[in-house]
Amino acid sequence: MLSKIKFFILIAALCAVSYMLGRADSRYHIIKEQAETRQYVQQQTVKILSQPNARRDTLLELMRKNKL
Repeated sequence: MLSKIKFFILIAALCAVSYMLGRADSRYHIIKEQAETRQYVQQQTVKILSQPNARRDTLLELMRKNKL
């Protein structure tokens, strides 16, 4: 009877440890994705800001060609 209780406690402890490791790993992936997103946004911001401002005539021409 005592060995069954020890076995049950061992299984419960293993489940708890694997759950904690899974949570830590998922937090790592979330933080990594957030960092990648920030980097992408910064790159796109620099790309947009480096382009010259479009004039009204250019915008109208792009609208007529259905590109804008």
